[in-house]
Amino acid sequence: MKNKELLLHDEIIKSMGECGHFLFYKTGGKYGRTRILTTLLEHGEILQCNLQSVLGISSGAMSEILAKIESDEYIEKKRSDTDGRQIVLKLTETGKLKAKQMQQDYEKKITYMLSCLTVSQQESLLDMLQTLLEHWRSMDDEDILRDSERIAVHGKKD
Repeated sequence: MKNKELLLHDEIIKSMGECGHFLFYKTGGKYGRTRILTTLLEHGEILQCNLQSVLGISSGAMSEILAKIESDEYIEKKRSDTDGRQIVLKLTETGKLKAKQMQQDYEKKITYMLSCLTVSQQESLLDMLQTLLEHWRSMDDEDILRDSERIAVHGKKD
């Protein structure tokens, strides 16, 4: 049987996983059209390779999504004037309208999603999440195993 603290940790991780899953699918996912269109709206013209880098999307996935967005006439593609091998992406007027609508919808969603918390609670949540992320980004699997043994014996990590 797990001890009380381990059960608490398990419930926290499960709940965070559910939150991550919910956020991923309710806000357009990592590779969603929303992210591409709103990023284009934000940047104006951008090289396809730079957009790919900003969003962390593979070239194959990027090409597939852009083909669909282009067929909807939301973007224009042209060769770069300085390097003809590169593609410059730009929103069409229809694409700008769509991206603005998507941005507004996103803002409404996240405002509603967090409306159950006061501003103070939201600030506390953000602080806690940033603390966790800073800690997690500094770890690798060996650190986790080594430090977890020490924590089990001596308590909270230094």
